[in-house]
Amino acid sequence: MKKILYFFMAAALFCGCKKDEPDPSAFFASLKYADISDAQSLYVTSSGHTTRGSGENETDASTLYKITFNGETKKVEFVDKSGKPTDVKMNYVMNLSDKFLLFNVGISAWDPFGEYFREVDYAFIVRKSDGAMFAPGLIAGADYPMSPLMGFFAMPYGEDPAAVVKDKSWQIQTDDNYDIYFPAGGVAKIYDDAAGNVFVEELVSSEMFSHGSCEGYTVNGNGDVWMLNECDKTSLCRLNSGTFVRGIDYDGQYQSGDIFTLPDHPQSYYRLKGGYSDWSLYKYTAKQDILTEDLIASGVYESSFLTPSSGWGFDVVRLGNCVVVFEGGGIFVVNSETDVRFYDVEFPENKEYMPYLHSAKYVYAPDNLGNIMRFDPTDGTVSPVYSNTRYEIRTVRLFDDDLMQFSAFDLQTGKTVIVEVDNGKERIIDLIDGRTVIQMERIN
Repeated sequence: MKKILYFFMAAALFCGCKKDEPDPSAFFASLKYADISDAQSLYVTSSGHTTRGSGENETDASTLYKITFNGETKKVEFVDKSGKPTDVKMNYVMNLSDKFLLFNVGISAWDPFGEYFREVDYAFIVRKSDGAMFAPGLIAGADYPMSPLMGFFAMPYGEDPAAVVKDKSWQIQTDDNYDIYFPAGGVAKIYDDAAGNVFVEELVSSEMFSHGSCEGYTVNGNGDVWMLNECDKTSLCRLNSGTFVRGIDYDGQYQSGDIFTLPDHPQSYYRLKGGYSDWSLYKYTAKQDILTEDLIASGVYESSFLTPSSGWGFDVVRLGNCVVVFEGGGIFVVNSETDVRFYDVEFPENKEYMPYLHSAKYVYAPDNLGNIMRFDPTDGTVSPVYSNTRYEIRTVRLFDDDLMQFSAFDLQTGKTVIVEVDNGKERIIDLIDGRTVIQMERIN
């Protein structure tokens, strides 16, 4: 009898503990607001403390902070639907557009069998103007409430948040309406309506291609989406009206990253092809039921092959007023349909499987000596803009106004700092005592 009594007491205690644990979907649905007012930058810190759990289930508690325009550092406060402040574990933050951010937040919860704790995450769309949080596609009552469509923004277990954001950021594109496009097997879109509601829509399904998902895409200012699939030998353009237009036969001679738009022609697509001594600029236009290709400019050039191309389809960088193309052993600058210039200069090779680091005006890359080099498309010059002599840099972000921010370990003082670099001049904007910056993002 005692054994039976002990069994029911233990079961009651276990069920009581489990009942007190938060339901992931209910917790995510309750989050409504984040105080990001007056924030210039946001950063995520790890305190070194652990959440409940044991062994491999223990994770560092991470917190979101903001750096205001007057240089103050404050913890970001979250508010639930009842108006009460609530603690939130932040995995990463990403700047999506001039309108929106993305917050990936996590919670510890029991697994479906109640045997161990697991980390469950969800990706929120956050409006910059007022900090309102939207949970598109949240699956109520599910053990894993992240919808498959939003799976691109999931936080991989055990991954470095800064690396995750760096990898995802270059895959996101926007149109002239600040709508956001991201890969989802095919292509999906985040947008809002006049009433301020936020939606996520699948524009292109992977089923459009007989050999699986598209191999990349390019969005123009009008919201048309160009996609390629080498196995299908298909180029496909989805117009913003929803109409799909097939392109000319695609033979694999270029990649999706080679397609670009021009600032003065944001609704058209272009591709620059460089040979051994001549170049050609092609324009693609949707006409009725086909995407046509037209040669609109060509020329000759001489190259000493000082700047190698990566060959990965990431040799095109779209800046504010032009497009920079690493091709033919040098650098082409396409200012317009009739203004294409070649510069025979030496610039560090792109060693990462993603586009060059760039702002709205310049392209950047580190050389083998630890200097950061800058290419100026207005005159074709390459120059060093920053030489690191004292920091062990951990996370770095570059912004459209050429402001650089990074978190680092200061080798001279032994402290963790956040450093801002403006035109080669650096200043420490925050000291992190007892915390480690694991990811940071400038949002304004």
